[in-house]
Amino acid sequence: MAALNTSSYRIRRLGAADVQPYRAVRLDALLRHPEVFGSSYDEEAQLDDAEFLRMIGQPPNCTLGAFAGIELVGIAGLTVPVRQKQRHKGIIVGVYVVAEHRRAGLARRLVEALIAQARQSSLRVVELAVTVGNQPARRLYYRLGFRTYGIERFALAINDSYLDEELMALVLG
Repeated sequence: MAALNTSSYRIRRLGAADVQPYRAVRLDALLRHPEVFGSSYDEEAQLDDAEFLRMIGQPPNCTLGAFAGIELVGIAGLTVPVRQKQRHKGIIVGVYVVAEHRRAGLARRLVEALIAQARQSSLRVVELAVTVGNQPARRLYYRLGFRTYGIERFALAINDSYLDEELMALVLG
């Protein structure tokens, strides 16, 4: 299936009614791309719907979904730390677009919507981590204004391999 025009998609906040589609897309992401997520397919496949609902989050946290018609085809989350001294920042997590819908600008739209959510929530900075070598994601984040502030060595362990993560931030003002 060819990717649709970006205007053919709708972005919205996910809620309780979206748990099953969210679970399916999230597990697809973890299965197909274990090198770019901190969680593993084996761990999350065992979680029940209540855990996936918790992952979707309540304000100020949120998970957005990209829809092609009624089908969920992309996800991205924003978490805000609970500690008082860290509530000024948001962390973008779990950005993923299913293969058949890539190259339509969905990842960009999802991240832009999360940045807008962060601004609306009066956050001062948005952070994220991208696996070193994931050039498409890195290019997207740079185009959106994120800048590297460090490298976490050995951030992910997959079997006997270790991957570094590039730590990036966007100062909102």
